[in-house]
Amino acid sequence: MLYFKRILIAGFLLLVAVDAAAVYTVNGVRKSFDISRTTTAPIIDGKLDDEVWRTAKAIDDFHQTSPTDGASPS
Repeated sequence: MLYFKRILIAGFLLLVAVDAAAVYTVNGVRKSFDISRTTTAPIIDGKLDDEVWRTAKAIDDFHQTSPTDGASPS
């Protein structure tokens, strides 16, 4: 009985891992983006007027998974 429970748990974890990996792909292509390094730390104050933020690349290609997979981000 213990062996059966272990197999059942392993199968469940495998299914969850496959589903989680699918979130990061669109049409079979893995999404990625570049992160640029800076020599000065940004000031985290909610304002984007710091010089460091001017060199940061904007990321706007989001993929919503909840409540509807693939719907426009809400």
